[in-house]
Amino acid sequence: MVISKPCRGLGMGPVLLLAVLLAPLFAGCGGKQELDRVAFIIAVGIDKVEEGRFRLTAQFFKAPARIGVESEKMNPYWLVSAEGESMMDASLKLRRRVDGPISWHQARTYIIGEETAKEGMKEIVDFLVRNIEVRKGANMAIVEGSARDYMVLSPEFEMNIAQETWRMIENYREWGGTMRLRMSEFIQASYEPQRGVLFPYLRKDKPTPVESTGTQKERLASYAVPAVSGGAMVRDFRMRGQLNEEETRGFLLVRAKEKAVAPVLVDCMDEEVGRQATVILSSIRRRIDVVDQGGIPAFQIEITASGKLMEYHCETPLVKDRVKQLEAMTSEKARRYVLAAWKQAQQSETDLFELSRELKAFYPEIWSKEKEQWSQRLREIALDVNVSVRLSNVGTIDKGVISENQKAKQGDEE
Repeated sequence: MVISKPCRGLGMGPVLLLAVLLAPLFAGCGGKQELDRVAFIIAVGIDKVEEGRFRLTAQFFKAPARIGVESEKMNPYWLVSAEGESMMDASLKLRRRVDGPISWHQARTYIIGEETAKEGMKEIVDFLVRNIEVRKGANMAIVEGSARDYMVLSPEFEMNIAQETWRMIENYREWGGTMRLRMSEFIQASYEPQRGVLFPYLRKDKPTPVESTGTQKERLASYAVPAVSGGAMVRDFRMRGQLNEEETRGFLLVRAKEKAVAPVLVDCMDEEVGRQATVILSSIRRRIDVVDQGGIPAFQIEITASGKLMEYHCETPLVKDRVKQLEAMTSEKARRYVLAAWKQAQQSETDLFELSRELKAFYPEIWSKEKEQWSQRLREIALDVNVSVRLSNVGTIDKGVISENQKAKQGDEE
């Protein structure tokens, strides 16, 4: 009689391991949402209304449930407004207006009404910083009038106002008409009450008038399109003033990065009024020095830039001496841009050029005396600006310049 050994089982360990590996196949995507049910916020307008209440105007995007002919006819973008006692309350009221979960992750642009910005944006920033869904790299802008009135405008070139606003800012920033401000930059500047930042300034613009009659004429009279122009100065969470386009270019000359550009319009000297030349400045470099003037700090700013002649409508031929004269005229006009921006910054008591950072970094003993009254001290500070522009490219040139260059070359060879 043969007695066989009892067969050993697999034990509980392998069984539990197998159960863990198979669990995802039966559990599905617990806690997740289908994309066609999520309403993505892509832009937000923020206003303060009666009795200090906040109004949020959000542009949503919702993906169609099915891709096909029916989805192509749908408009996936729509606007929703909600008011609340606080920013959080308004955001909760916004959620109950939408038939599904809301996501803030895709919001690229936050637009704040001008009156709200002047009253103060501290509560707005506090909400945005604490909301983990808000992208800190999103763009921020201030708009003339209310943000809701801007958000309801019909875009001219893009599918929605959010994308059109973002592209307008990017495009005009490349040509020195405004600048981009990311939320993270604004938050960082908020920790230093003396510092100023420049917001892109949005407005409603009237389109080019066309001949029309009757109902069409009435419709065009009330029609407006989104536009961007210059910047809004902000210090300590409040809008303090504005810069026009020329003043914004002066600001960019001082604060610009290496790739920034700034167009400069130069009037032709001793010629018919209206004739101009336009020079695009690039490769901008600047240096700031501090000078002590009887206990009050003064600053010297040296700016160098390369220039490219984009248009020339003057009668004087572009001979060698004329090119040098054009460089001097461009340098002086750019200098006036900087001084005009500085004048606005002084009047609004906003350290737009970040001169306080120069004192803190290199002259801490002066800064320790001035920091408590720095905003008021700005009105007394003298600023000496020197701009040097060299035209590296004058475009198409006539025989006068060629002959002058050839003569100079022959003289060097002799």
